[in-house]
Amino acid sequence: MMYNHESTKMNTKVLVLHHDDNDGCCAAWVVKHYYDTVMGVNDVTNVPVKYNQEPPLHLLDKDTTLYIVDFSYKRPILLQMK
Repeated sequence: MMYNHESTKMNTKVLVLHHDDNDGCCAAWVVKHYYDTVMGVNDVTNVPVKYNQEPPLHLLDKDTTLYIVDFSYKRPILLQMK
């Protein structure tokens, strides 16, 4: 699952996943598969991150739906995303 910065300009869903393990990739696939097959839209951008890496705040605005799968950020960082 690759991150394409240019594609996020049209996307309203950003999915942040822990990229170093299979369960992170599987969780991301489940979300993307749901939107592709059930909802019929392909507007989910996957952003693989490592632990202690800054979240992709530059991709978020008031219209973005953010999914974080297979890990979480600490509370102060989550509050920045609000």
